[in-house]
Amino acid sequence: MNAQQNNAVGRRQPSAGAARFHPSRAGFTLVELIVAVSIIVILAGITLRALSMARDSGREYRTKATISKLDRIIREMYASYRNRRVPIDTTGLDPRTAIGLQLAALRQTILFEMPERYGDVPENPQPVTISYNSVSRPLMPPGASYAYSAVLAGHRSNPADNSHAECLYMIVAISNPERLEDFQASEIGDTDGDGLPEFVDGWGRPIYFLRWAPQFPDSDIQTIDASDPDFRHDPFDTHNLQPSAPLLLPLVYSAGPDGDYGINPHQDYNYAGEPWGSTAGQPTGDGTHYDNIHNHRIEQR
Repeated sequence: MNAQQNNAVGRRQPSAGAARFHPSRAGFTLVELIVAVSIIVILAGITLRALSMARDSGREYRTKATISKLDRIIREMYASYRNRRVPIDTTGLDPRTAIGLQLAALRQTILFEMPERYGDVPENPQPVTISYNSVSRPLMPPGASYAYSAVLAGHRSNPADNSHAECLYMIVAISNPERLEDFQASEIGDTDGDGLPEFVDGWGRPIYFLRWAPQFPDSDIQTIDASDPDFRHDPFDTHNLQPSAPLLLPLVYSAGPDGDYGINPHQDYNYAGEPWGSTAGQPTGDGTHYDNIHNHRIEQR
C-alpha cells in the first residue's frame, strides 16, 4: 500500500473522540410537551384559585363592614325606644293597665318606625287601636310612617321581591339621613330596578332586614327559651308584665358567599300577632343560612 492509499484510509477512520460525539437533538418529545403543559395548567389553576379566594375574602370583608355600619345605626335607633314616651292616653287607668297599654303602644311605634315589609307601612296612616286587659286607646302613627307611605306609593304591587332590603334603606334614609354619608356608592344599589334602593353586600346582593327574628338559631345575642340560663328578658317590658318575653333584636343579614339566604322572610318570619312567645320563625331550609353574614354574631358587630 503506497503512501497515498495510507492517507485515504487514515481519512476514512474517525478518531476515538469523534466516535463519541453526538449532535444535540432539536425540540421536545411529545411526552415532554405534555408534562410541561400539565405543569403550566396546574400552576394556573392554583393561581386562579388563590385570586378567587382573595376576591371572596375581600367581598366578605366589605360585607362585614357594611353590616357593621348598619348594625350601629339600627342598634342605636332600637335602643332609643327604651326612653321613648308614646302619645297614648292612660288617664284614669290603674297602674298595671296603664303600663300594659304603654308597652303595647311602644311596640306598635317600633313597628311603624322600623318597618321590615311593605305591609308594615299603612297606605293611608290612621290612628290604630291599642288594647290591654280589655281596655283600648287610639294611637296616632308617628311622622315617619307618613314619610314611608309616600315613598312606597306606587310600589306596593311589586311581587315578593326585595321589600325587606328596601325597608332597611328607607329607615336609614328617612329616620337617619345624615348616616347615608357613612356609605360608599358601591354599598348602595337597586338590584331589582324598581326605583327603591337597597344596601348591597360585597357580591352586589341586597342586605335584608328583620325587625324581630324570634327563634333565629344562629344568634349570639338573643335567646328564646325562658328556661335557658342565658335568657334575656325583653328590656322594654320594664315591669315584667310578660316574664317569658325574650329580648328580640333587629337582624341585618347578607346571603354570604353562596348567595343563598336560607331564610324566606315572607314565610319563615311571617308570624301572626306579637313575636314575643311566638314559636314561628325557625328557618325551614336546609341550614344554608349558617354561612350568612349578619349582625347577631358578636365578632361582626
